[in-house]
Order: sequence, then structure tokens, then C-alpha cells
Amino acid sequence: MSFSICNLRIGLAVLWLGLFVFLQASRSLASTPELLVPAYANPCCSNTWAAYVQLANEKSVPLNLIINPNSGPGNSPIDANYVSADGKSGVLVELNHLDVPLFGYVRTNYAHQPLETVLAEMDRYYSADYWRNTDVRPSGIFLDEYSNNLANVGYYQQISEHLAQLNANATIIGNPGVGGYFDSSQGAAGFTLTDYILSADVLVTFENAAQPYRQNYQPADWQNDYPADRFAHIVHTESFLDLPETLQLAAERNVGMLYVTDDQMPNPYDKLPSFWTAEVNRLALLQTELNLDGQASVADIDSLIRAIRSDGPIQRHFDLDHNDQVDVVDLAELVEQRLGSYFGDANLDGEFNSSDFVQVFSAGQYEDAFVLNSNWASGDWNGDGEFDSADFVLAFAHGGYEQGPRLQAVPEPKSWPFMIWLAFWAAIRISRLTDVGE
Repeated sequence: MSFSICNLRIGLAVLWLGLFVFLQASRSLASTPELLVPAYANPCCSNTWAAYVQLANEKSVPLNLIINPNSGPGNSPIDANYVSADGKSGVLVELNHLDVPLFGYVRTNYAHQPLETVLAEMDRYYSADYWRNTDVRPSGIFLDEYSNNLANVGYYQQISEHLAQLNANATIIGNPGVGGYFDSSQGAAGFTLTDYILSADVLVTFENAAQPYRQNYQPADWQNDYPADRFAHIVHTESFLDLPETLQLAAERNVGMLYVTDDQMPNPYDKLPSFWTAEVNRLALLQTELNLDGQASVADIDSLIRAIRSDGPIQRHFDLDHNDQVDVVDLAELVEQRLGSYFGDANLDGEFNSSDFVQVFSAGQYEDAFVLNSNWASGDWNGDGEFDSADFVLAFAHGGYEQGPRLQAVPEPKSWPFMIWLAFWAAIRISRLTDVGE
């Protein structure tokens, strides 16, 4: 056997690949499905706010609240039911301390509300006096009755520019309630579809009852050109039995924010959904449950791996980081962030240890002669359908071996001796194959 410099370079290349995977996996990953709740009930007379605080403490699903004290901000200072007169307590003080994003409700009447009225209400939401000199401030503005007429884009651009002066990081959620658009100016206004889309950070492209949402609604084709976090759906008059289908449809329809309630017109946002707990639990499950069998398991990982290998159109509910690709980064999001485990955890018990080696080698598929016959439980951890050395490179690069249950997604140095060994092992193996070829 001859061990050449060329072989050494190949081994070092394997090591470099492991380092690259490690660095890629160390990047912060995208957000999970979020609730966007129209919190229109006054805290004086509703139990809804206790549920919001509970969810904010549990953090099982990201929560965003649209606050609407009086068809907008109302008078200054804010109603004492939201922030106490001394500024030391109140539901919004508590939710602010829990880092829950708050969005101030402002009605635009489809661009017919006088612009100065809209800007004045926005100013009030960002005034210290309004918040009784606490540190509570909204994360952005919810513009209701948002016009989907391209001729009115300039109106909303002025609103966006004004909000940027109040808070450069603020988010605008526009609520046209529909996915279509039109142009009454027939092009004379000079605004395009892209201008309309970018006039807000998030567009609510559906606000209506559940039956048309399930039976008739189809997202416009242009929505598939943008990430899910640019769209929200608000669905009312839903039934408990149909709730799972509606939540799943939303995930498939490229939506980053969602709210579903059984409350009905004329005011479907004045109380908590009777199925609130079920909705929260189901949304939390949708973060990991990708094969629709009702439980988070290895089968969900295998479903995602099949989607990674598929040559067909992108299946949106597998694009977990909302970057219009289904790839190994989505696999890392599912395994590490949502399932709270590690690459290499073949039996999905929350740890990567010797028991996983026993399982995968017992399956007998390591570098076997059968093509694409491996899955997560039998050693395919990188999603290529095979169990081979590349899976070990990936698993050890992510640093979970014998770390115990995941506490944080930070690889430990103890995996790197194995990586070095694996690099030289690969070089020696290639050298042997070269010798045989000669």
C-alpha cells in the first residue's frame, strides 16, 4: 500500500467538508409557524389575555398580538386596563417583558382614511406618554382595510416612510384580506405588483370564514415567489372537527402567520377560540409533524428526506427555513431545533450515543450494494438515501455524540478527534482502492 500526498489531500478534504457542514449548521435557523392574534377584547372583561400570557411563558408557539384599545390607539394615555395608571403593571407590561411582539391597530379604510389621521394614530402608538412612560412599544403597525388597488400604493409608501422615522425596525402588516389585486388607474399611477407587495412587510391575503378557506381559496401564483413570512391568514367561523385540516392547509399555502377561531361575525375577535388549546398544540405539532400521521417521529424525518431527494416542485410545508429550497438545512431545522435532537440520533430518543450505532449497524446497510435503501433509522443522516461515511462526517460535525439530551445547539470539541481519525481513515481507504485498481 502506498500512502501518497494526494491521498492525504483527499483525507483533509473530508475534514474540510466536515468543518463546512459544522459552520453551516451553526448559523441561526429560521422561525417556526407563528400565531397572529387579533387581541381586540378589553382586558377588563375577558379571559383571553390570561391565555396569551400563559402561551408567552410556555413559548410552545411564537405569539404575535394585534392590539386595538379603541378602534385604534384611542386617547392618550392608553386605557389603564392595558397598562396600569402607575405604569408598573398591566397585561401589556407583562407581555412586553415576555418579548411578545405587539402590533398597533390602525384603520386605513382602503386608502380613504385621511393620511394625517393615520400618521397621527401611529405617532400615538410610539409616544412615551401614551404608554405611561413605560418601556412598552409596538413592534409594528397593523393596517386594517388595506387597499389592494395598485393606484393606492403611494398612500401606503408614505405610511411606511413615516413608520421608519418612528422605528427603523418596525414591521407593517397590511390586511387587504384577499390575495388578488387590481389597478383602477390602468397603469397611470405607475405602480407595479412588486411595489404593492413591498408596500408592507406582511400581507394578510385571506380574512374570511373557514368554509371558503377550505373549499375555494387558492393562493395567487405570485405568492409562491416570496417566503412564507411575508403572508398571513386569519380564519373565523371554524369548527373544532375541521381545525386540523385548516391548520395544515395554511402550512401548505406558504403562510408564516395564522389565526383560526370559531368566533363569528359581526365581531369574530372578541373572545378566545373555544379550541384555543387544541390550536396551540396542533401548531406546535406542525413544527415537527410533516407526514400528517398525527405524531412527531422518525417518519417525519424520512418524509422530509424524500422531499429533499425529490425532483418535483418544492413542497412548501417541507421548506422549514422559508428560503424556497428543501435541503439539508431544513433537515437540521427539523432534527436539531424542532425535535430537539442530533444528527446521528437514529432511534430518536433525544441523544446520539452508542445505542444508535448498535441500531444502524444491526440494520446491515452500511455501504451495501443496494441503491437508496437507507433511511434515518438505518443510518442515512444526510438525506442521500445511503448509509456511508458521509453520514458519520455530518453527524460528528454537528457535535452531538455522547452530549446527552440537547440543551443548546453548540457542538463540543470532543467530536473533532473522531473527525481527524475519519479523515485519515478515508485517505487510507481511498489509497487501498487505488492500489487494487493498479
